[in-house]
Amino acid sequence: MRFHYLVIGGGVVGLSLARNLARRGAAVGLIEKDYCGAHASGRNSGVIHAGIYYDAGSAKAKYCVQGNQMLTDFCKSRGLPFQNIGKIIAPKDDSEAPAIDLLYQKSVANGADVKIIDYHEAKSIEPRIKPQLKYLWSPATSIGDNKAVIEALKTDCGVSKVTIMESTKYLQKLAQGSNYVRVKTSKGDITANYLINCAGVYTDKIAHEFGFGLDYAMLPFKGVYLYGKAGIEGFRTLVYPCPTQEFLGVHTTNTTAGETKLGPTAIPIFWREHYSGFDKFNLDEVKEVLRLYICCLQGENYRLYRNLLFKEIRKYVRYNLVADIKPMLERVFTRDYPKWGNPGIFPQLVDKRTGLLKSDFLIESDETSMHLLNIVSPGWTSALAFTDAVEKLIR
Repeated sequence: MRFHYLVIGGGVVGLSLARNLARRGAAVGLIEKDYCGAHASGRNSGVIHAGIYYDAGSAKAKYCVQGNQMLTDFCKSRGLPFQNIGKIIAPKDDSEAPAIDLLYQKSVANGADVKIIDYHEAKSIEPRIKPQLKYLWSPATSIGDNKAVIEALKTDCGVSKVTIMESTKYLQKLAQGSNYVRVKTSKGDITANYLINCAGVYTDKIAHEFGFGLDYAMLPFKGVYLYGKAGIEGFRTLVYPCPTQEFLGVHTTNTTAGETKLGPTAIPIFWREHYSGFDKFNLDEVKEVLRLYICCLQGENYRLYRNLLFKEIRKYVRYNLVADIKPMLERVFTRDYPKWGNPGIFPQLVDKRTGLLKSDFLIESDETSMHLLNIVSPGWTSALAFTDAVEKLIR
């Protein structure tokens, strides 16, 4: 089997990029080891972020702001579930008020639409908010249905004649020349003029075979939400804490199906698809992940990992996860959130030399392959804008 372009990975980035390449009139193949949207893209929060948290000039900042508008337009034009409910970032006490000012400055530098509001205005938006000096209001933050977006992109790929091969696993690189690459898959060999690696938690493994990302490895984390019972008092908007150094923290999230959830966790796990129990247990991956954790705990950022381990392990207890919400909101009770949702795994690229997390998106490429090494949050929000830009880089 031969294509002009072969895309590995059937998440939102892989599907969007395959669609864009096929619109050139090229023959495009996409392989996905499970089914499209089976992993990160189909398990994320569904929040369409506005570009608040990221350093000015970063790829995350640029493509999140652009992607917010593009994904909003995509959902509306296709009639996909979508709600523009906004987001309040709320301090937990007065000591966090300077962080609100800093986020405001970052947001403005990024071109995001934000506003600092007082308690009176915050309470008019979300009646259960607790009183603080100031909050950050993001009117452009919305929620969508990630699975519906995946299906719409699959439909677009079909119209553009992309050959989508689900249940087809990449196995190894067989050969590479100046204008072709040949790979082995679970359903036969494939030759392409150009390969694009969007394989999520396994992106680094494939990149290493091509000589890219050799200083990096994926450190997997599991994110799980607690879902509220039917009929409980919900929230009118999303409410997030001031972000920590590591992740965005436990927050409220509405779904387009009318559900309310709290989370997510960012629990360290020991193999790459460690969704629950011993599901997909892989001893070699356990050894690799443990070695990487040891490297991180001995590196210059060891305090981050030590604190993260302590904070996240406690969230296995529902009471502790709900307790993280209570400084921001009134009338939040553990009894109202009895059920853990479907877990998602988000891969974070780590520099093996220093133990530092790679904060921005990272791409490495040559004349026959491109490797999207660190397309983490806000990857879903950014996907349509990001893949438009990536497509222009590919010959």
